[in-house]
Amino acid sequence: MNERYIEIPAIRVNEGGVTAYIGRLRASDILAIYDIRRWSERELDGYQRQLYEERKKDIAKYLCECPIPVIPAILATIGEDSVFDPYDKENSLGYLKIPFRKGAIYLIDGQHRMAGFQWFLDELASVEENRRLGIPSEIDDKTISQYRRILMYEVPVLFVDGEQAAKLVTVNRTEAQKTTERRDIERALFLILNKTQKGVRPSLKDTLQFMIWRAGIKGIPGLEDVNRVKATELVLRLNSDGSPLSGMINASGARGMHRPVQLNSFVSSLEPLYNYEGFDQMSDASKYDFIKMYWTVLKDMYPQAFNPNTWRNYLVLKTVGVYVLNRIARDFLKWAKDNNETISFESIRKYLSPLKNFEWGRENSPLKGFQGLGGVDVAYDQVSTLLPKEQQKEEVKRKGRAEVMEA
Repeated sequence: MNERYIEIPAIRVNEGGVTAYIGRLRASDILAIYDIRRWSERELDGYQRQLYEERKKDIAKYLCECPIPVIPAILATIGEDSVFDPYDKENSLGYLKIPFRKGAIYLIDGQHRMAGFQWFLDELASVEENRRLGIPSEIDDKTISQYRRILMYEVPVLFVDGEQAAKLVTVNRTEAQKTTERRDIERALFLILNKTQKGVRPSLKDTLQFMIWRAGIKGIPGLEDVNRVKATELVLRLNSDGSPLSGMINASGARGMHRPVQLNSFVSSLEPLYNYEGFDQMSDASKYDFIKMYWTVLKDMYPQAFNPNTWRNYLVLKTVGVYVLNRIARDFLKWAKDNNETISFESIRKYLSPLKNFEWGRENSPLKGFQGLGGVDVAYDQVSTLLPKEQQKEEVKRKGRAEVMEA
């Protein structure tokens, strides 16, 4: 009788006979009244998957640091205890009254988005508990105010009348099964949403992250890895005119492009180079010039592997080839430094010359069938044994010491 309600402006819509409402709630109110049905293997009940702390923190960081913290609409169900009070002639505009208690709405889509808001609520609760115990807070007043402001953000919500939808299914069902319940409707909507939506392809993700970074927008999860963003810029440049890889890099990962190199794979393959101090300390222009020079030498060595009509017959531009050859690019830089070699076309050719007759053909290569990073490791071990070794550094040192002793 004394139950509290949240009353919000809403639009009533009819989707194939199912009643739903479009409205908005403050994040703090959603946290107070929503619940989820977690999947239980023992009881074969629920549907929501595991909550990932990393995604929760990513969303919290986005809400806190990004200048455009827009949260897409979440999807939830309401029950018969929620009431819609229309005020227009068509009965489509009005106020939706939802009980202010846990479980008044059940979240179908958006648990990680709300978990991001929950992070701020937990932080504020920790501050209050520390104050009660007389423990100084590590969060200053300005940050506390920001957290409170974030919890006041309005989040769009599509409320599906789960009870009405369940009755609709029950009435129209032809097979004698158990009575359809609200949670059955939720489970079906959850499956449809997650089965039909497709994630962003890795190559397109890298390209978009670079473009967002270039636009100066901060706080987007993933943009903290500046090396990856810079590597993406480098690889995109390699796809331009004048590069040995011009027109051969698939920057979006879309099918049917007939381009042998996935941008995402090439970017990932550059990680050993970026982790090597000698490469990391180069300017961005010098990094690009070196990679362009290195792959130009490879194109001269294996022209058929770069020919649009024959590249499919070779592994050079396949994932295993790209990963192995870019690791060897790092090894070349180490070798050049140890042997006082100038970085040039000639020195790269000199270093790679033992690979001139290496078999890269898809059918006959010793690297045929190697997959995954484990396969790359084994392939790299095989190829690198043909190249100048680290002991040359020691030989140079010994020769130098002998010359000094003779002097």
